[in-house]
Amino acid sequence: MRRTAIIGALAALAIPFSASAASATTASPDAAEAFRYSFSCSSPEGAEANYSFADGITSTTLYYNNHCSAAFKVTLHFGAFEDCFSTPRGKSSAVFREGLISISKGC
Repeated sequence: MRRTAIIGALAALAIPFSASAASATTASPDAAEAFRYSFSCSSPEGAEANYSFADGITSTTLYYNNHCSAAFKVTLHFGAFEDCFSTPRGKSSAVFREGLISISKGC
């Protein structure tokens, strides 16, 4: 009887421990927040140019997937600095300086 009580007490202790261990692995303070943008194209109808990035320490990699029939221009905002980026058709990435804050359609 005493052995059953000890096993039950240990099981009760294991539940809170496993819950806190699971929540610790799902939220990492070191993980960079990813930003995603999507802009509609003029042609073909319904197509989009999609972008995502997470700011790095020394640079930012911008991932893009341009479904438009031609190059698509966006403005990259780096705080007080802006840069025009002509996105080629297809899926790839480009590396820029650190500090990319947002992306807007057109240049």
